[in-house]
Amino acid sequence: MAGPAEMLEAATTLGFLAARTERVRLGTMVTYRPPAVLVKAITTLDVLSGGRAWLGVGSGYSEQESRAMDVPLPPVAERFERLDETLRLVARYGDACNLFDVPDGGKMLRHKLNVLAEHCADEGRDFAGIDKTVSTRLDDGDSKDDFVRRCRELAELGADHVVAITAGPWDEKKVATLAAAAGELR
Repeated sequence: MAGPAEMLEAATTLGFLAARTERVRLGTMVTYRPPAVLVKAITTLDVLSGGRAWLGVGSGYSEQESRAMDVPLPPVAERFERLDETLRLVARYGDACNLFDVPDGGKMLRHKLNVLAEHCADEGRDFAGIDKTVSTRLDDGDSKDDFVRRCRELAELGADHVVAITAGPWDEKKVATLAAAAGELR
């Protein structure tokens, strides 16, 4: 995994993109910052970009990055308990929710979507009005057909969109695989 020195800082990069684009939605999947600092950075980005910023809240995952940036990362069990709290906030305020494709046959994804649906019912909110995204890996050996199959399975579980992530940098082969899969899924 790349360390902090090998990655661009998220809010600065988004500010750069905001100044050079007009329609791109601006946000990150993971940002290691104290909550108040994160909210201030994304609020500023939203104002300066004309409302194009998205604030993502998640459970975090990289102990190595967390230590390198001196940002606390609670134990996994605690983070997943907090994610349930985050689902309450999504039901009340969110436009979207991103979950992870855990290799458990869809058990956790179904559970989290059911929890979100219950919270939506409690809030009087339409569950269908929240965009459900799922982050899944595109690995080096994955073919277009492998990735298309995985995306269709995730859609059957309730995903509206899939976020493709990869270990290390994107290369031409992974981008070509993703592009071919996207063409088939349209």
